[in-house]
Amino acid sequence: VAQTVSVRSVKKADNSGACVPGLANVTRTLQMSCSYTNPAAGTLPVQVNTRYLNPSNSAGAMCAATSPVSLTFDAAGVASATVTYPDAGDMGLNMTYTGAAANGDAGLVMQGADAFVAVPASLVFSGIPAAPLVAGAPFTVTVTAMNGANPSTATQNFGHETAPAVVTLSSANPQPGMGNASVISAGLSGFAAGAASTNLTWNEVGTIDLAAVHANYLGSSLSVAGTQMGVGRFQPSYFDVSVTPGCGTFTYAGSVTPAKTGQPLVVTVKAKRFGGDATDATNTANYAGSYAFATTLSNAGSLVGLSSNTIATTGFANGIGTASVTYAGAVEKSAPLTLTLRALDGDTPAVSSVGHAEASALFRSGRLVLQNGYGSELLALPMSFESQYWTGSFYTTNSADSCTVLPISSIVMSGYTGGLAACETQLSPTGSVTLAAGKLIGLKLTKPGAGNQGSVNLAVNVSNTAAGNTCVTATASPATAANLPWFGTNLGSRATFGIHKSPLIYRRENY
Repeated sequence: VAQTVSVRSVKKADNSGACVPGLANVTRTLQMSCSYTNPAAGTLPVQVNTRYLNPSNSAGAMCAATSPVSLTFDAAGVASATVTYPDAGDMGLNMTYTGAAANGDAGLVMQGADAFVAVPASLVFSGIPAAPLVAGAPFTVTVTAMNGANPSTATQNFGHETAPAVVTLSSANPQPGMGNASVISAGLSGFAAGAASTNLTWNEVGTIDLAAVHANYLGSSLSVAGTQMGVGRFQPSYFDVSVTPGCGTFTYAGSVTPAKTGQPLVVTVKAKRFGGDATDATNTANYAGSYAFATTLSNAGSLVGLSSNTIATTGFANGIGTASVTYAGAVEKSAPLTLTLRALDGDTPAVSSVGHAEASALFRSGRLVLQNGYGSELLALPMSFESQYWTGSFYTTNSADSCTVLPISSIVMSGYTGGLAACETQLSPTGSVTLAAGKLIGLKLTKPGAGNQGSVNLAVNVSNTAAGNTCVTATASPATAANLPWFGTNLGSRATFGIHKSPLIYRRENY
């Protein structure tokens, strides 16, 4: 940047010690030179008016020897000149005027010198990789100190000072600004040809503004700075996937034929930064809303049998998304199956859980079984109720099921026969009961009493719809839905009163 400077020609007055103009209202040629103070060497010259201060008057040659520069002094002995230096550093400017007979001042020698500091006009960022960048992963930035006359030209000497200049790099204005990222704060040194590079990391999703500044260059109180707006977008490095099974250590599967809805399995997806760990402190909390992408859950890449397996962008908060996923086998009797839950979002390139935590989920095809019961009308009648799963060859008690909750009011009572009328026997206990190791302990029908021999049909409203009546009190009431559609159609059973159990365990007749 061209600066206007004043060159004042002075001498001592003849009759006092005051300074008075030495050259006034004249144009004179001075011999001028430039020198490098800090850094102690350079490659480019100072320019005064139109003259480069080297013998060849070359913009590309260093300061050397002296060069003639014509200056016009006014009545006060002051001449104006423009000084330009396209590099950085502490520079010396020297000048000499030697009188000549033609000017009437033969033998006159006038000398002067001054110093100035030239600071780069700007710091420019470059070399930042194209978006998206990866949260927590190093990315390269290059900062170049530029001159003011030609913004594409670096100040070669910047960083070569006796105490090399250090540029402070910082980040600001993170968007969307709701994450847990730490602010970038780094020193950049090692400038060569006016440029230096380094690796920075930002551990969140979104964008940031970068700033570079060097203050008080060479003690001049001058500063140089530059910014790069909207660096990024940054995306998560990977996903971690975990599951909460629908029932303890497993989840009940549905089926396609017949149509049977599976039990929901809660899948949790956490967006993580590069080098993250199992703690939530390494989640990229900004991965939410418009900074998130719809994420698909699959069985290690296969979508067969999975439903409700997409987490929408609105399903993420603080970098964590959840989905209630169901699985349906092709047929009702499907052998136990373990799936590997994988997450893949719709970004380009996609973020996935491959190579990181992918949860295993065990699915079982299940049913509910309420056995027939018979006994005296004078005694309460225990009923056997359990959950079962298909092993691949047969159904067996699902001893891993200690989570299925059955509303007793979902058991439908109908088809009364003999002397047994509605609600002369009631279900006990009432309310909702949780299975223990696959069995409903303590389910019974109260005694109907003498003269009330007969039978009643029992079934469960397994699905999400209700039909029929039940007896949880002495008065019939509408049966409720069990909301357990993954058990399919209940087989039903019959309870009979008035048939006495034999005390014999085994009988054989011989002939």
